[in-house]
Amino acid sequence: KTLNHKVGKLTRVYENGKIINVEYDDYGNIKRLGNIELKYNLQNKISEYKKDNDVYKYEYNYQGIRTKKTKDQEYEVIYYLDNDRIIGEDKKDLTTNQIIHKLRYYYDVNGICGINYIIEDEDHYFNVIKDSIGNITKLMYRGKVIGEYIYNAWGEVETKIYEDTNPSSIDRYVIENNPFRYKGYYYDKETGLAMVGHRYYSPKLCRFIQPVDVSSLNPYSINGLSLYAYMNNNPVDRAKLSSTTNLGTLSGFSTTMMISTFGIPNVTSKVGNGNYWNPHWENQWFDTDGPRFFVLSQEGFEVVNWGLSIYKGSLYFDNNENYSLYVSAGNIGVYVGINYKKGIGIDAGASVLEIGYDGRIIDASIEGFTVGITYMYKDGKFGFGAGWFGWSISIDFVELFKLLFGGE
Repeated sequence: KTLNHKVGKLTRVYENGKIINVEYDDYGNIKRLGNIELKYNLQNKISEYKKDNDVYKYEYNYQGIRTKKTKDQEYEVIYYLDNDRIIGEDKKDLTTNQIIHKLRYYYDVNGICGINYIIEDEDHYFNVIKDSIGNITKLMYRGKVIGEYIYNAWGEVETKIYEDTNPSSIDRYVIENNPFRYKGYYYDKETGLAMVGHRYYSPKLCRFIQPVDVSSLNPYSINGLSLYAYMNNNPVDRAKLSSTTNLGTLSGFSTTMMISTFGIPNVTSKVGNGNYWNPHWENQWFDTDGPRFFVLSQEGFEVVNWGLSIYKGSLYFDNNENYSLYVSAGNIGVYVGINYKKGIGIDAGASVLEIGYDGRIIDASIEGFTVGITYMYKDGKFGFGAGWFGWSISIDFVELFKLLFGGE
């Protein structure tokens, strides 16, 4: 499979010798994907999905949370909600106007934990088994594992039924139609799309089909400037907990609740518009920092500051990754500024270790085992120096202006 992009958007997919063209509407939503057509409502939610002769329609409540799914004149699915969490669904045959399948869902502190299939007022309870990052991997009935779900890194799923357990027709139905799959997201078997917050994610395309709010972008990451990227294009290294928020969130756009594989506890108190207190750890290799402007350091006032770290580990405190403590190793920096004693010049430096704080407005750091070279415009001379430590403080005046005068 090959994905072609233009100006940050997926435009063409090459798969198995076929060319699939991608078209967008005026809001950046994918409206056509090969022979698939999508329509959106005034809330920017998918209202219709058409593939060949099959048409699926979706309805939502005032919060943007899905309440109904309909296929042509064949069937409809009614959702029962507890705020933004699905607690059950009924499937109705539209030709007979009878309920033909009933599913109820049970949750613990980690999300979905059980399914109840109800037929003729008789309950059939199934337990779900999850892996360490929240994927639903197996289903159990009466103490036996009867089937499993196998995923690739991006969430494409293969369903396997254990025939040696002599599964009943009910077992088969639940295994095939259990909607909770990859990372605990609610998965539409008919479309292959998963609902993640207020957007739809395509495991096949490895991205969302709708753009995210621009306030969620991370300009300091090479993968942080895509409006469609899933998990900053690194779904293996970063675990996402979303099994308790499958049909949408109340914040107005998709909120990313992440923990690292190191197991830092996930806390989700709100700290800003669409942003949540959410400690998580990230490892980054060859991380670029900047350019930053107007930086104060032990050498003077730096007009422009740009750096590269061979390794950077960050403990982020919030969901949008505006605040973090970090440690980095193998740092290289280039600065243009005014030296306290020598005047205007260009500095290039390196440090073995750096510890710092990255905030929305203020960044501060201390460097250890530093070396540097300076070229001064005044006398055209190079200077060389080394030291045990250095420091710098920078203020993001754009973010400060937003804080003082409004804006996200």
